[in-house]
Amino acid sequence: MQVAFHLSKVRKDEVQKALNNLENLRECNPEAEIHAVANTAAVTVLKQDGSFHERISELITEDNIEFKACSNSIEKTDMKKTDLIETVETVDSGVNELAKLQEDGFGYIKP
Repeated sequence: MQVAFHLSKVRKDEVQKALNNLENLRECNPEAEIHAVANTAAVTVLKQDGSFHERISELITEDNIEFKACSNSIEKTDMKKTDLIETVETVDSGVNELAKLQEDGFGYIKP
């Protein structure tokens, strides 16, 4: 199973829901390939000093979930790539990355 999550929300309850969904999917499907792609203001959720830093870092290191941040959105939010959690990958365009993943057979989920 291959699944791409589209992260575009920043409200705490919505981010919490998305992270719960990622965690639940991993628990049900230990072998699944899971990517979480953030764009728009949601890239701010992936900041090193953000309130979700610890949980996202655990999802990356312990649950092997790939997190990706849209470079276009990073620029528009006045962030720098160095502001991101170290293990978050940057992609040129979040929507392009989601389209490529879907083309490669990934299911699409937008929590």
